[in-house]
Amino acid sequence: MKRLIYIIALVAFIHFLVFKAIYLSTGPKIALEKPKIPPVQKKLAVVRTPKLELKNLDLNSYSPTKTKKILAHNYTETLYCLPFASGQQYLLTQGPGGNTHQGYGYYAFDFNLPEGTPVHAARTGKVLKVVQNLSYSGKIGTGFQQANHILIVHRDGTMADYAHLKKNGARVKLNQIVKTGDLIGISGNTGYSSGPHLHFAVSKKFEDGFQNIPIKFNTAAGVIAKFHLGQSFVASELCYN
Repeated sequence: MKRLIYIIALVAFIHFLVFKAIYLSTGPKIALEKPKIPPVQKKLAVVRTPKLELKNLDLNSYSPTKTKKILAHNYTETLYCLPFASGQQYLLTQGPGGNTHQGYGYYAFDFNLPEGTPVHAARTGKVLKVVQNLSYSGKIGTGFQQANHILIVHRDGTMADYAHLKKNGARVKLNQIVKTGDLIGISGNTGYSSGPHLHFAVSKKFEDGFQNIPIKFNTAAGVIAKFHLGQSFVASELCYN
């Protein structure tokens, strides 16, 4: 009897070992989760805008005066008519950078209008100043300030100067509104002058005072922005329609 119990126990133990071996080889496996490691955040590179170096700017692109001329460039898109009657032709006897056109007056134009020639508004505006009681003419002393002239201010704050007019040659009054092509005066030879001509320039007020600015003319030959001594100009009829 004892022998039978021993055999039964042995068989049961063997079955247990076999079952365990089979279970371990084919049974479900528990997958161990790997710990999640947060991604390493890359440090963003800081892009710095290089400073604008003044040495890289062409501050002299318009005139010997530096700080103003960058601003002056904004006014070159406005077209001006020639300051004399349509169809009339005159020569440029001195242009920008001429002998007496330096510094603040760099961008000025001298046309060889004979004394007594009608002078017309190059652009619509309001008469700001009229000087017509002077008679001096020459190249000594303070003659440059003794020219009869008319100042007309435009909507953008620029001003046109028509100078060396004949004594009592103004044909407009202070604060009068004039349109492009209107008769405003009679040319002469007053002030600092070597002969009859019309001095024309457009200026703008900057932080340290007034300065002439570059302009373009609408002529019978089209728009002209480059000038040379002895250049001939014919006033366009389009300016007076």
